[in-house]
Amino acid sequence: MGVNKKGVYFASFSILLVIFMIIGYSFVNDRKEAEAGIDDLGKFSVGLITSNFNVEKLRFEIEEAIKISKELALKNIKDNAGVYDKINCGLNGDYIVLGTGCDYLNPEENFYHYFNDSFDRTLKGIDPKFNSDEFNIEILNNGLDVKGTKRVSLDITKEIKSTTKKTVTEKDSFKFDEKLNSEILSYIERYSQEYNVPEDLVKAVIIKESGGNINAVGSNPDSTDYGLMQINSKAHPDWFDGSRGCRVNEDVSCNIKAGTEILKSGYDRFKDGKTYTCTGKTYTNWEAALRAYNGWGCLNLDYVESVLSLLGEEISTYITQDTEVYRENVGYIELDLDYHEEVGYNFRNINDAILRGRTIKDCVNNGEDVFVCASRENDLFFIFNARIEGNVIKFDVEELETGDIIKFALNI
Repeated sequence: MGVNKKGVYFASFSILLVIFMIIGYSFVNDRKEAEAGIDDLGKFSVGLITSNFNVEKLRFEIEEAIKISKELALKNIKDNAGVYDKINCGLNGDYIVLGTGCDYLNPEENFYHYFNDSFDRTLKGIDPKFNSDEFNIEILNNGLDVKGTKRVSLDITKEIKSTTKKTVTEKDSFKFDEKLNSEILSYIERYSQEYNVPEDLVKAVIIKESGGNINAVGSNPDSTDYGLMQINSKAHPDWFDGSRGCRVNEDVSCNIKAGTEILKSGYDRFKDGKTYTCTGKTYTNWEAALRAYNGWGCLNLDYVESVLSLLGEEISTYITQDTEVYRENVGYIELDLDYHEEVGYNFRNINDAILRGRTIKDCVNNGEDVFVCASRENDLFFIFNARIEGNVIKFDVEELETGDIIKFALNI
């Protein structure tokens, strides 16, 4: 692997900036000179280095998001015969019926739309505030180029009040753990630490949602809840389609990771307070995260209270208490992203297959057998498997170079 020159630049910049901040600290923070001490100065330095690390981590995550989104976009463009907007197309089972007004003649442009959709979802998985509109996306000469600039702020953090974590009693531990095996407990510990979510809160949600049953399935009118933490297929589709690197309905570790991240996301969004209109009660901190986890609709009105009751009074008090911090922004580090990824697919293949499918259709309309017509188009690039069903010809066209199947249908 080559040296990341931008990473070296950021690291060098960090060291130099820390030195300058030490020399000119009184100018940076003179209005708090009376209360600032060497601890705060150290936090400036650590905060700056941490921010640089976070910038490089963010760059890596975005680049991985590009790769994942490209593969998903390619799959979608092939699965849908090059079509993105199917409003003007017909649908016959798994086959898209191509016709006038159905936009299938520009699969490269439609790939861009699929990529943008997938990239947007994947970015929101990194941070709910991110979106693909912040980046300039182009497809040139079979290359996918993504460019953009993001700002990462540099903060000094000064604690005003700290909380002491309560230790669960042996009785409480047994209550939480009796239905959870060692493997599940290890996942809870890992993801609680990764997302900075109270471990006992994750356990309580699992007990509330599934009773510790890894195979639990909950059916709703238009969605399904899966696994230990009952992840909803409609609310969190990215945890089911593989875009997050795993699927919650297939992997216990993934299920717990998703649930813990959803809890943390709810905390980050609503910790400052949100009123639950169904009862008029305002929730803050982890109580708000619990309410968000179950949803803000008027179902399970006592969900938050029932989860907290599992924790016991002392633990509940700890979990619902937050640590207050003072933050001062002292500048920004900019992440300049200029990333290139080869698409690796010739979009003309889709158009060629469809055009030759129309030749087969004309042949059939002239009274010849569909199999005879299709065999004339078979060559080193494609194998045409065509059949007539009702008033359409359905095509399963195998691309010999990639082994992929392009499926579509034409009216006859």
